[in-house]
Amino acid sequence: MTQTIFTVVTWNYWEDIINAPKEITQLNNYLSHQVDMIYFGDSTLFLPPSPTPIPVLLQNKLPTDTIGALYHSAYHMDIYLSFCQYIVQSDYHPKLIIIPINLRSFSVSWDMKPGWQFETEKRIIGNYHSLPFRMVSKPISIFDGFKPKITKDIFLNTPVFSGKTQIGTNYDFENMPPDWSPEEYERNNFIRYYMYSLDKNHRKVQSMIEIAKILKENDIDLLFYITPINYQAGEQLLGNEFNQRLIENTDVIKTALIEQGVETLDLTFRLESTFFRVAEHLSEEGREIVAEEIAKQILKSIWFL
Repeated sequence: MTQTIFTVVTWNYWEDIINAPKEITQLNNYLSHQVDMIYFGDSTLFLPPSPTPIPVLLQNKLPTDTIGALYHSAYHMDIYLSFCQYIVQSDYHPKLIIIPINLRSFSVSWDMKPGWQFETEKRIIGNYHSLPFRMVSKPISIFDGFKPKITKDIFLNTPVFSGKTQIGTNYDFENMPPDWSPEEYERNNFIRYYMYSLDKNHRKVQSMIEIAKILKENDIDLLFYITPINYQAGEQLLGNEFNQRLIENTDVIKTALIEQGVETLDLTFRLESTFFRVAEHLSEEGREIVAEEIAKQILKSIWFL
């Protein structure tokens, strides 16, 4: 699912001839109409289904600015980097780019999932300004030249860790016993989604750092925010160790970004369990609070003084 706030319908010869992802058409529309902000994101922006995703709520709070929203289930830092590389090579640069940091996206259950690599989109978007690439990208795509390097077997055999201790593989967590209670399922999902130990060398942390670098080099302001987590449910299932791991992993992220001169809006512990549907997906009221926090951060910043 992809949603736009500022919607313009156009037709572009090159986009049609290479069968470009619809996201590139949206991004081109935003840039050609010189929107003030571009908001990238994943399912935390809109699930469960709602008529008011976070970018819409944010636009309501910033009525004098234009926001272009581009999001999709399972989007992550690698594809955000491709979008940002495209933007910095474009004639128009927005004032601000907003990107959520979803802690679950660093887990091997997400990071290594073949269907969530978006290899075709990343390759086309990242190389779209190259005319030779545009000429050959459609036949490459037709003949599966953009298949993800991560296969299903690699995914299933990838170890799952709690801290530094291996507790199984993705196969084990994809095939949990059918006689387990709902609480056992939830507990094990919280382990594989959030109990890893993050370090700066993680490829998605490196993509995040690269985003900060290239936007700074091109005088485009950046707002990274860590999405809220249902920490109370995690604490109930896993004890104090759960919240401690969240703190450790968010510290890695914030430290890596501070080194690039970027501060992070940390909403990890901002919301209580009553604002969540599941894991990191929010109720309507929860999304309203996130939009308000982002709006406050924007309004108090130097960008809009």
